[in-house]
Amino acid sequence: DDFCFVAVSGGRLSYQILDDYRAPWIVKAVFPMGWPIVSINTAEKRVVGLSHQYRPELEKSPKERYPEPVSTRAFIDPEYELISGVLYSRANTKFEKVGAFDFLAVHNPRATRKLPFKVLPCCWEFYAEMTESSFDVHRIKGSEQS
Repeated sequence: DDFCFVAVSGGRLSYQILDDYRAPWIVKAVFPMGWPIVSINTAEKRVVGLSHQYRPELEKSPKERYPEPVSTRAFIDPEYELISGVLYSRANTKFEKVGAFDFLAVHNPRATRKLPFKVLPCCWEFYAEMTESSFDVHRIKGSEQS
């Protein structure tokens, strides 16, 4: 009956500044989302759609040492249904005081035990709405408790 969240620290990763505002790297690690796509109606000069490329796996480097790609479908495939979500922080605790603003939560839409939103002390929470053929990832403001 317990909830299972996997804690991931990104505090020592050099690419953390390159996070896509709509979908940070940790979201793209558990959902098959690639680079953002913006659709523009040039006649009306306005954005008509925002989406992401489909990216079901990542290649590891160097390929000679890691020949098998890593799946990014953990929260799409039912085999990970025992994981309720991921709690992620970019903070480097060696140099910074850590508060709720440093944490992101990603909820697994296929989890057998789903934690309600705004329970974890975090700044942002991500969840997906699923259909048989697609998913939409959404971001909501977290509880921000410190």
